Amino acid sequence: MQIPPRSAVAIITNGSKFLLGKSTASDFRKGKWTFVGGGIDYWRGEDPVGAAVREAREESNSTVIPISEPFTVGARKDIVFIVCKYIEGLIIPNSEFHLMGWFDWDKLPVECLEQTVVIINGIKTGEIKII
Repeated sequence: MQIPPRSAVAIITNGSKFLLGKSTASDFRKGKWTFVGGGIDYWRGEDPVGAAVREAREESNSTVIPISEPFTVGARKDIVFIVCKYIEGLIIPNSEFHLMGWFDWDKLPVECLEQTVVIINGIKTGEIKII
């Protein structure tokens, strides 16, 4: 029996740039640049894509549309990633991030989570397909 994912992550793109936030988490993410994301509210009838869109709005004040199917990376099957296209919104980080900014895939900050770099490189090389 396959267990449904518990978290959804929005990979927000705007042309060749990605929106990243510098995490305030108290775990391994602290001080690292990463994507927005959070829990999937299945009890509300939410699916992973809906959760990614909601998390983008809650954590960055941005409106997005999904442009990929949900996918997983590596052994972590409990987290799904959805590439989303930025539509509008003044980027304002919530309390989960110190800062937010747009980064070109060839000029990522040094303090990125390793998984963030792997995903961006996968999109760049075409290994991760977007619609």
